[in-house]
Amino acid sequence: DKLRKGVQIAINRLKRGEAKPYTLDKPYQAIIRVRDTLLADVLEIVEGLKRIDAYSFEYIAESASQLLAKIEEISFIGYGVDALKNIIR
Repeated sequence: DKLRKGVQIAINRLKRGEAKPYTLDKPYQAIIRVRDTLLADVLEIVEGLKRIDAYSFEYIAESASQLLAKIEEISFIGYGVDALKNIIR
């Protein structure tokens, strides 16, 4: 009942224009951590990624869509590296 009441209050605030969307300052900075150093070694050649340590990278994006695209790119590369590791085993 408490949750339902809170949701109703939030909806009413939105309808009255009292609530503003949460925004982040640009550029967007993301720290991306991978699970193994082999993937990190492969990712070193990806444009825009700056290696911070054995497992981490920094990426700066001017838009949310640019950030999402880079995360998808990293994911696809990660899937490929993982698949190759499984074949080699």
